[in-house]
Amino acid sequence: MTVKGVTAVLFDWDLTLAYSISPTIQEHEKLTILFQNYGVACTKEQVSEALQSLREDIERGLVTGKLHPQKRSDIVNKYRKLLVRLNHHDASHEFAYEVYSGYARLPHFLFPDVKETLLQLKNCGFKLGVLSNHSCSARPVIEEFLTGIIPPTSIMVSEELGIHKPTKTIFQKAASRMKTPAEQCLYVGDNLRVDALGSVTAGEYAMGVWVDRKRVGAEIDIPHNVERITNLTELVPILCPEQVAR
Repeated sequence: MTVKGVTAVLFDWDLTLAYSISPTIQEHEKLTILFQNYGVACTKEQVSEALQSLREDIERGLVTGKLHPQKRSDIVNKYRKLLVRLNHHDASHEFAYEVYSGYARLPHFLFPDVKETLLQLKNCGFKLGVLSNHSCSARPVIEEFLTGIIPPTSIMVSEELGIHKPTKTIFQKAASRMKTPAEQCLYVGDNLRVDALGSVTAGEYAMGVWVDRKRVGAEIDIPHNVERITNLTELVPILCPEQVAR
């Protein structure tokens, strides 16, 4: 598939351009490291058990919360509930927010297909940006990794904007920051619902691209204005077919 009329390409950050600690680490393992960094005495097994019991209680309606939170307040709320289940002495909003902010400071690494792809798209004349559901502490990390490729003014994080994906407002605001009409924007992310579908259904972008790095979506039916790729380099023939033809 190729797409015409797109002049700006925006990317999610976590698990799209970068990963923390390891690309194959599981959620409970990452949370264990994060919690331990803030003095929470816990093992991977304890965090896994706490996560599982929380999921089950949410599904049964025994506690309020979201299974896959995107909003800052929902993530902080999830951390507070986990801290209680881990018998940590401090499950306050203030401490959970501190842990939430610290997530961005975990060791981060770019996927190997990122810089080459971004530079090729930049050479093709596309304006590039980042739009991430993240804390303010993520900004210096993103800027450091993408210096010289994406300007700081085109890096946007939800906590700074006060809104989060997949709301219409954040996608529209991001397009405005890029000085580009929404219908000329394309959004790339690892979450089918929040990123690829959200950008076209809520944000009214020209196309959403789902980076399915784990290759779990081959049989999933997706609309015509959403494309599934498994490697970021697949964006180049979609957006710059003439460069591939050379």
